[in-house]
Amino acid sequence: MGVLPILEIDGEVKIFQSAAINRYLARTFGFMGSNSLEEARIDVIYECLLDLLTPLYGIYAEKDEEKKKGMLKKFQEETCEKTLRDIEVLWEQNETDEFLVGKKISLADIFFFDYVHDLLKRFLPSFNLDGHPKLKALAERLESIPQINKWLTKRPVTER
Repeated sequence: MGVLPILEIDGEVKIFQSAAINRYLARTFGFMGSNSLEEARIDVIYECLLDLLTPLYGIYAEKDEEKKKGMLKKFQEETCEKTLRDIEVLWEQNETDEFLVGKKISLADIFFFDYVHDLLKRFLPSFNLDGHPKLKALAERLESIPQINKWLTKRPVTER
């Protein structure tokens, strides 16, 4: 513990680790669903997306550019596609098509959007959701939310 990121609350409480911080903030601000079943479904989608990080670390660290290119291709065609199909199956359990879980935006939607809009496009410039029309429409709806759109246009540009 003691490594970034750290969320400090009221100058006293410190929460370490991205996933713990994300879940804490989601619970605090009402993005963890309306009941325990929705919370569990949000966690499942969140964990599916987190699982994409592990292979990216190895790809990012690879020094051989040709090998890295092959690893990225396999990651996009196999790993990402499987995860997107899994999310689509999980989404079918929801009572509405508007959001991944429940009837309002949740951590699952926000994390999904962050992955497809930022992380995957950074590693895979050719990445798109053309083969997943419902997920593509969801990403477009999320991007059009005024608060998200405002953040996207005003946030600082970073390499990571």
